[in-house]
Amino acid sequence: MSTITFPILLHWMGLAPADVRVGVPAFSCNGDMRLYQPGIEPHPFILYIGYESDLHAFAESIGAAPRDKGPFCYLCCSCEKIAAPADLPSCCTVLQTRESLPVMFNKLADKVSAFIHWTDDLNNALYRNEGMQKLLDCSSFLPGTLILTNAGYKVQAVVYREDVSDPTIDEVRELGYHTFETIERIHGETPVISTPETSEYISKASGNYTIIRLIRYKERVAARLCLILSGPDTNPAYTDYMEILGAAIARYLFNKQSVDYASNAELGSLVSDIIEGRIVDQKELDHRMKQVRLIAHRYFHLMLVTFDQSGNRSTIPWNYVISQLQYIFPYSNITTYDGDILLIIQKRQRKSRIHFNEKHLMSLLEQYNGYSCMGNASEFMMSLPPMYHQVHGALRLGRHIDPSRRIYYYEDYAMYQIIELAAESEIKYLSSRNLAHLCNNEMIALVMYDQKHSTNMADILLTFLMHERNTTKAAEALYMHRNTLLYKIKKIEEIIDRDLEDPDFRARMLFSGYVLAYMRKYRKEDILQLQRDSGRKNPQ
Repeated sequence: MSTITFPILLHWMGLAPADVRVGVPAFSCNGDMRLYQPGIEPHPFILYIGYESDLHAFAESIGAAPRDKGPFCYLCCSCEKIAAPADLPSCCTVLQTRESLPVMFNKLADKVSAFIHWTDDLNNALYRNEGMQKLLDCSSFLPGTLILTNAGYKVQAVVYREDVSDPTIDEVRELGYHTFETIERIHGETPVISTPETSEYISKASGNYTIIRLIRYKERVAARLCLILSGPDTNPAYTDYMEILGAAIARYLFNKQSVDYASNAELGSLVSDIIEGRIVDQKELDHRMKQVRLIAHRYFHLMLVTFDQSGNRSTIPWNYVISQLQYIFPYSNITTYDGDILLIIQKRQRKSRIHFNEKHLMSLLEQYNGYSCMGNASEFMMSLPPMYHQVHGALRLGRHIDPSRRIYYYEDYAMYQIIELAAESEIKYLSSRNLAHLCNNEMIALVMYDQKHSTNMADILLTFLMHERNTTKAAEALYMHRNTLLYKIKKIEEIIDRDLEDPDFRARMLFSGYVLAYMRKYRKEDILQLQRDSGRKNPQ
């Protein structure tokens, strides 16, 4: 449980105490509160409440406690102003209140109980993975509007207070994000209090007191927690409440996706919002793009780099890997998403090829058991969702179909993705895994011939067609003499009783060959066996 700080305790007491003597280290309480009885040994981090007459006994029982023994706290209930003992140890804080002991004890008991209930709710929300909105809902007792944004100022969760009027809140209600102009205005506010983690100011636009708590991952801003109060007044207790809530949000964010904050957090927020459909119009994208200083060329490729899930990913030096990728692809913006590294690699012309040190990339991937996939070119950032799913899917297929490779290209596996989409439709609408109907009769006949005679004519034909009937290149790929290949192609034409001069027929045979390769290399299934099983289950 989070500790009860000195400002929070004063806030609970309602009125400023008659006297305060803050010790070193400053007071904090673990939520335990007791009536003090002379003769007991006080313990640190516990709030003791007692009478003035027992204060000297309390001080004597602590003795000359070293600083690291504290902090101790004594809340003295007295109608008259008290004088703290001269020999009070420096690790002790004494407060005085003119409330009677029973009244003050009951008041603080209720507050402590509510505080413990709040921190328990935060911990339960974290344990159950209930999300950031739940964390803010648990904190709705704070007297203001709570807004949580990611590094790109996109709203992740919000709790509104209807009595708080502010243009920033109105913008969030309408758009779900802060515009570039609002961000500039926030950065231009004069802080009343400023620390590396917290900025507090009175808004020039509304006169409301605003507290912004930065949530960082290794010095990079990952999220911003904002509390907007009604009017210019504040209370130091709210700052401490925001620290506790911010720590809970940080635990939620980083326990599960810390790698996603190891790089450019602003770009990472933008990329994730686009891929997951949280940015749906160009106007919002334009505002977000102003915040992220992308290397500006007209076209870009999306490249995904992933690491073997079976290994210990915590040992991967993410910053080093990212710096090496930046060296290999200097005209790129790099971030992380869903535990993988994404590169937006810029270029000036769509048709131009990306030249890079493939040997260096291969060495990096081999060192950390990584794999990469390069997508096609685009000029529109809103194309990121299909581009991401293309490279993600091509990488998955490539690792099964060509497991010896580490560098993949989407275009090499685009046909397999098309076949996979057809397979998903087949399962959805026909409850069947059989893709034999996607193949033409001639290819099925060739497969049946191979099975009967233990040959590989289907593979030879697919390689021949993939090399556009170039017998020299196809023979090299098949590790056979060109004349041998010519003989086998003639034999294939005899088996299927067709020549390969018709371009439409060649296209059908090529597609059928890809279907067979998908079934055999990715799904590890025999298309003829599925056909036979299907025939037994559904006789014609």
